[in-house]
Amino acid sequence: MESYIAVAKHSGRASWRLALLLLVIALFLIPTHMLAEEPHQRIKNIIVVYQENWSFDSLYGLFPGANGLFGASTVSLTQRDRITGGRYSSQLGQTFDLPSGSLSLSTPPQPIDNNVSPAQIDTRFPADLNTLLPYNLVTKASLQPSDKTGDIVHRFWHEQLQINHGKMNQFVTWSDNPGLALTLPTCRRANSLSSTRWTTISSTLPSAGRS
Repeated sequence: MESYIAVAKHSGRASWRLALLLLVIALFLIPTHMLAEEPHQRIKNIIVVYQENWSFDSLYGLFPGANGLFGASTVSLTQRDRITGGRYSSQLGQTFDLPSGSLSLSTPPQPIDNNVSPAQIDTRFPADLNTLLPYNLVTKASLQPSDKTGDIVHRFWHEQLQINHGKMNQFVTWSDNPGLALTLPTCRRANSLSSTRWTTISSTLPSAGRS
């Protein structure tokens, strides 16, 4: 019995020695640059999955630590008129020229309810709402998360015009529902909308709309 115990103890010590030896060998096999790196430096790729027809900023624009709305440049935040090239902020109270549709809007443009026929100005939004800057639907209007707003165009060629060669400053002017172009996603909107906000591509192209 004593002999068996002695053998067991010897075997246990041998196993620990073998494990320690393997650990030392493994440490020597790890590239030295990896040992010096911080954990986050070892991350090579980050994949972000989000809903179709939603931009990164529209979903995570206010997320703590995200390169979102607070990282947007002055250029992209200054939405411009496609006809005059002027700043909409200098055209307050003037007629807003819709690229399509027959509603009469003024600057800043009011959101349109196109769930009804004919389409009409959505009176759930304050008449003095500044739609030329990103805004929260729930805090700025009498809406609940279960409510629907009007739809908004998201065609390819519209998006290219709105991107404006990376300046990201014509999303309002080329939208058929310009008052909703810069909204944050706090309501379930009708159909699928707003892949064409200025926030859409500013999150995926380094040179587009970032300061």
